[in-house]
Amino acid sequence: MTSVIDSLPYFDRQPTDDELDAADALIAAELAKSTFTKSTQTALHADIPALIPSRLSVMMEAEVSRVGGGVMRMVGGVDISRYESMRLPGPDEDEGAWVAAGRRHAVAAEAMRTRHANLAVLDRVGQDAWATAVHADELALAAVEADIRKVRKRTDAVNGARKRHQQEHIGQELAQLESEWKQLVSDNIEIAVANAVLEQEVHELQNR
Repeated sequence: MTSVIDSLPYFDRQPTDDELDAADALIAAELAKSTFTKSTQTALHADIPALIPSRLSVMMEAEVSRVGGGVMRMVGGVDISRYESMRLPGPDEDEGAWVAAGRRHAVAAEAMRTRHANLAVLDRVGQDAWATAVHADELALAAVEADIRKVRKRTDAVNGARKRHQQEHIGQELAQLESEWKQLVSDNIEIAVANAVLEQEVHELQNR
């Protein structure tokens, strides 16, 4: 047994090594009688209900299957090729190819312009926003740490009161009950001895 859970840890004595060994032997004997084996360790108890079947939509099921199969890029969705292919058409290609290339370049230029604007805003106000967010996080952390200190203080007070109550009241009551139990056992032994003596005397009188 790696640990001992006692109802009165501040009063009752700790078991000896021999007592722990005896308890381990009893536990091992009970486990040997049971049907609990390694093959049944992962089996659910009969009272545990079965898992609720999945109710994902068809789209979600397809996504789960896609990710489970190792395909990380979505099939369909946003066409990102317009941001990747920046090749200009050749001189022998028709007007449609040049129009499509112009559209791709226009989209890429707009994306870069938007990104540049976002980076400019981030550079202008991002540092202050970051500092404000960090300060808010520090205040939240300080509040949480203060709450933790209060809870720990109340926990120590409760544990101290519990210890005093066990030592001063319940411990004394247990000691008194133990003393009374020992006295009753002693009285029962004396009664048993007296009965044995009387039985012997009766037996001797009957044999005369």
